[in-house]
Amino acid sequence: LKRRAPGPWEPSVQPPLARDRRERQLVRGARALENPGWATTLQIGARPGFPSAGVPPHPRYGQVSNASIDRIGVWPWPRVLHAELIRQLQKADVQGIALDVDFSTPSDEASDRNFAEALESAGGSVVLPSFQQPRTDRSTLHVNRPLKQFSEHSWPALVNVEVGPDGLVRRYPFGEKLDGEFVPSMAAVLSGQYAEKRTPFLIDFSIRTAGIPKVSFVDV
Repeated sequence: LKRRAPGPWEPSVQPPLARDRRERQLVRGARALENPGWATTLQIGARPGFPSAGVPPHPRYGQVSNASIDRIGVWPWPRVLHAELIRQLQKADVQGIALDVDFSTPSDEASDRNFAEALESAGGSVVLPSFQQPRTDRSTLHVNRPLKQFSEHSWPALVNVEVGPDGLVRRYPFGEKLDGEFVPSMAAVLSGQYAEKRTPFLIDFSIRTAGIPKVSFVDV
């Protein structure tokens, strides 16, 4: 894996911004990992119904909101819009950006080039998702990764989560191996707390995700 220059996702560095549609699992995971005082709560098995805990400051979530979809008018969005988002966030002095959008297939050449340039201008600090999913034959898994022109200027993060037999997600991984290579999970990258041999941790459902500021994509 070609590694970019050290950025806000190095271990022990707490990024001020995250964006992920799996909001509850990601936020609770990342915020709990960032604050050692919450580790005990996770270890004893926090679960829905426990008293709510506040969320430490810093993260902001950009949403793929209905208002954004209505205003832009198409889906998927042209990658030139994601490029513009990165540039706008840079102007706002945001130190870390994570996108949970599939960038594993080409779009139009101009938009892809524009997006790659935006990633490069961000100094390789943007986090892009990787994930695995069953192939059509259901017997093997396919790994989706950002295109090479994007991965060369970004950090990888796993966005797969395991659903329990009852249909609920109670644990979040620090990462998994994809094609033999360890990829840290999105929450672990955002919190700067990732290691290959650590077991999945329990999600702290007492954290109030409603307390995290959310901004619509088009408002950025």
